[in-house]
Amino acid sequence: TITETGVVNAKTGDATVQVKDNATFTVEGELNTKILNVWVNNAKLIVDGEKAKVDASWVDIWDGAPSVTVQNGATLATSEDNGIKASRGGSITVDNATLTGKIQLGHNESAGELTVTGNSTLSPITLTVVGSTVEGPEGLNVTTDVQDHKVVYENGVYKVVAKVYVAQVGEVKYESVNEAINSADDGATVQLLPG
Repeated sequence: TITETGVVNAKTGDATVQVKDNATFTVEGELNTKILNVWVNNAKLIVDGEKAKVDASWVDIWDGAPSVTVQNGATLATSEDNGIKASRGGSITVDNATLTGKIQLGHNESAGELTVTGNSTLSPITLTVVGSTVEGPEGLNVTTDVQDHKVVYENGVYKVVAKVYVAQVGEVKYESVNEAINSADDGATVQLLPG
């Protein structure tokens, strides 16, 4: 277990900070790095307190139940399109803290999880595979890029489910007959789908 309370500036070139194999790294000051990997065998990154700030180009959390916790007024910010990704058992917890940048849960058919509590601020979240979830308050900006699927919110959890199409106008499918009728041009045919 390592606790860093000062300023660590490793954001030069392709600098990478890795937390792995049952290690716990607590940041109570500032950490600036290009790449931050939290991976393998229960590795943990804890960003704790109002003075704690992690600024990384991107963060990967994956394989063997690793976790990142951002809490008590702390901030974790990413600056590149890769953003922060949790997959293959990786999880993120944000409790009264800030998580900014592109947030993705899941990668290559492997799920990730996010839990949001307290008065937290988050960038939009994308669930990229079925099985990824976000547990938190209603009203978060959670979407999916899984084709023919959508995000639903049930019992405090956002999850990805398959769309059920019931009607079609031309090549466009709809989840309700009313939606199909309202979208159809005059003279168009609304086809009811089996199921």
